[in-house]
Amino acid sequence: MLFLRLNHIGLGERKLLKRTVSGIMLTLLLVSVFVLAFNIQPVKASGTVYIRADGSVEGTTSIQTADNVTYVFTANINDSIVVERNNIIIDGNGHTLQGPGNGKGIDLSGRTNVTVQNTTIKAFSWGIWLYYSSSNTISGNNITNNYDGIRLSYSSSNTISGNNITANNWDGIWLYSSLSNSISGNNITANYDDGIRLSYSSNSMISGNNITNNYYGIYLDDSSSFNSINRNNITNNSEDGIVLYDSSNYNSIIGNNITNNSYYGIRLGSSSNYNSMSGNNITNNWPAGILLHDSSSFNSINRNNITNNSDYCIWLYDSSNNSINGNKLTDGGLAVWDSYSNSVENNTVNGRPLVYLEGVADYSVDDAGQVVLVRCDRIRVEDLNLSRTSNGVQLWETNNSIISGNKITANTVYGVELFSSSNNSMSGNNITNNSGNGISLDSSSNHNSINRNNITNNSVWGILLSDSSSFNSINGNNITNNSWDGIWLYSSSNYNSIIGNNITNNSYYGVGLYDSSNYNSIIGNNITNNGCYGVYLDSSSNNKFYHNNFIYNGVQVYSEDSANVWDDGYPSGGNYWSDYAGVDLKKGPNQNLAGSDGIGDTPYIIDAYNKDNYPLVKPWSLVGDVNEDGKVDVSDLIIMVNAIPSAPGWPNWNPNADINNDGLCDVADLVKCIVHIPSSW
Repeated sequence: MLFLRLNHIGLGERKLLKRTVSGIMLTLLLVSVFVLAFNIQPVKASGTVYIRADGSVEGTTSIQTADNVTYVFTANINDSIVVERNNIIIDGNGHTLQGPGNGKGIDLSGRTNVTVQNTTIKAFSWGIWLYYSSSNTISGNNITNNYDGIRLSYSSSNTISGNNITANNWDGIWLYSSLSNSISGNNITANYDDGIRLSYSSNSMISGNNITNNYYGIYLDDSSSFNSINRNNITNNSEDGIVLYDSSNYNSIIGNNITNNSYYGIRLGSSSNYNSMSGNNITNNWPAGILLHDSSSFNSINRNNITNNSDYCIWLYDSSNNSINGNKLTDGGLAVWDSYSNSVENNTVNGRPLVYLEGVADYSVDDAGQVVLVRCDRIRVEDLNLSRTSNGVQLWETNNSIISGNKITANTVYGVELFSSSNNSMSGNNITNNSGNGISLDSSSNHNSINRNNITNNSVWGILLSDSSSFNSINGNNITNNSWDGIWLYSSSNYNSIIGNNITNNSYYGVGLYDSSNYNSIIGNNITNNGCYGVYLDSSSNNKFYHNNFIYNGVQVYSEDSANVWDDGYPSGGNYWSDYAGVDLKKGPNQNLAGSDGIGDTPYIIDAYNKDNYPLVKPWSLVGDVNEDGKVDVSDLIIMVNAIPSAPGWPNWNPNADINNDGLCDVADLVKCIVHIPSSW
């Protein structure tokens, strides 16, 4: 597909890369502090501050307590605090706890029922450190410019609420092997890595937070399960809004606003199963609102509003047995890749039904906003408006079906996509202004036909055949003004016929054959005004090109490591070339006999391995298309009858009616016309 659009490296690799970069940054920071030590007055350290188990305070006079329960800052403190006492309140009273760029700001190792509030905590490796700690409360703090804002390891039943956690170099909050914690009502923004990360952490509640402008918004990995992610605003993060990875199961993602994230709104990968996503507003993410991939199955996606995501609203990639019900999809739709046994019911695309059929035969679709067919046979999709979705029509391992007379426009990926599908017919469709390809065949062979469609103004290829898509026919289409190529054959796409198409004004190539696409027939096409090349050939040979009109392309043909046939012998001839400089004074197989025959006397040379031995001196026209309207029908027959008999100089002479180019218009020409009725480009 154009555009599977998965990232080039895995999530775990990217996390490791960012950790490595962060480690380098930390080293550079420490070096910079050392180098500048004699020029910049360092923050004066008071020595580590201790709140002892007996209630006493050591290491500072800037923390006061009247009852050994509430400890109040009276000034800023420039070092770490180690807490050894349970059941207390530490109130920063609006003051700042600042570190030297490393260490722990407030160390709550082994503590229970400690509250940390109203404190600005900055410039530590960990702003607040909880290790084997439980039932503590961290609220109302400003935690900024640390490496991790808050780190919990082997800690449970803690509450983190109402904090401003910003601009930390790693994660805003990181839970490791920690259970049943609550993270609510925080502003978690502009952290260099994740807003919130859970590893090996379960049964926690993440609710009501504003999570914006981080790398990932929320990232769960390493079997983080049974967590609830509810009613958060998760926006403008540099990667995904929410990620569930590495067998993170049985989590619920409910009622969140997940918008404007630079990659996916929600991504489930690496066998993350049995998760529930419902009631979310998932808007303006790229390339998909929700992606399930890498064997993530048995998940439910229900009753979400998924709108205007760049490519797909929902993308199932190697993920099966999921439930997708009752969703409202707008300006995008559903796509599948190697995914089966999914339940897809009662969804709408742009207010019309999302028709998803799996294992269905002998069925006609009469109303749809999008059609997805998986392992189906003999389905008819006719006279529908399938626009502003992801793929207007997708066929996955689907055969013997008809897609005809549809308006398939302004889709975010492809107009029509076929994967591993055979003997399907696509005809008479208007396939325009799609953001990817007009029609894409991937691993699809054996008598798929693409005939008489209007395929224009698509943002990539008009028609793409890839990955051994062979023995297909592309005939009589109007393929114009596509942003890349008109037709592109790739990766051993062989034995296809491309006949009688109008292939004009495409930005790069009219027809491209690449990577061992061999034994194709390109015949009778009008290949005109394409920006770079009329035909592009790379490592593709034994293709036949004849009776094509090559007119005013940037370069008529580019050929590399390719040897092809460029004519149909004599007298059938080769192709018309608008830049052919030869003359037609001779005739015959060797062009050495007196009299012209419509074939140039010298070959048209492309390169040492490619030449047209019999170039035409006037554009090829459809046999019998006397009135040159692109089709052969009764109107041509009427013109011919009026021209019989005639020869040059006669008042009823019409050179277009001299089909066999013998200088006469007679019954032989009439027979040739009748044989070709009806036909068209």
